This record gives sequence, structure tokens and C-alpha cells, in this order.
Amino acid sequence: MSTALAFAAAVALQGAPVVVDGDTFDVGAKRYRVENVDAPELSATCPAARALARLATAELARLLRSGVVTVEVVCVQPATTRYRERLRAKVYVD
Repeated sequence: MSTALAFAAAVALQGAPVVVDGDTFDVGAKRYRVENVDAPELSATCPAARALARLATAELARLLRSGVVTVEVVCVQPATTRYRERLRAKVYVD
């Protein structure tokens, strides 16, 4: 037996996004991971990767400040011992 998850259509976010890194941001208690983006990690051991991670983080913050942010959740990644629940989403800025 399979279980299908139904997600709502894209909705405008209520609240200011707080950028975590180049592909993740929080709004209130919800954590969103941008669909199809895999930015370098801020904790990378390579200095060049860390520099790119800082650039990606700054760019995501700039984009999210540039207009109304709408998200369409495509997957819920359950909480683990390392991460809280994350909503993988298509993100639009108008």
C-alpha cells in the first residue's frame, strides 16, 4: 500500500525569511530547502568552497528581499537526529 502526499498550490510566505545558507531559509518555525539548488556548505573545509558558500548565502538573501516570496512545497523531509523537518520547495520571487 502506498501513501500519496498532496501539497497545496504555491502560497506567499507570511513573515520575513531568515537565510541559513545558500539553499536553505527559515520562516518562523519552518525550514525551506530550495528545490534543485545545492549550494556549497558554510562549514566546508576548503577555503574556496567556504567563499562560494558565503556568496551563495548573500545572493539567496538578496533574492528573497527583492519581492514577494512564494513557495510550492514538493517534498517534506522528515526530521532526523541531525536536522529538523525541512520542506523542499520551489521558490518564486515576484
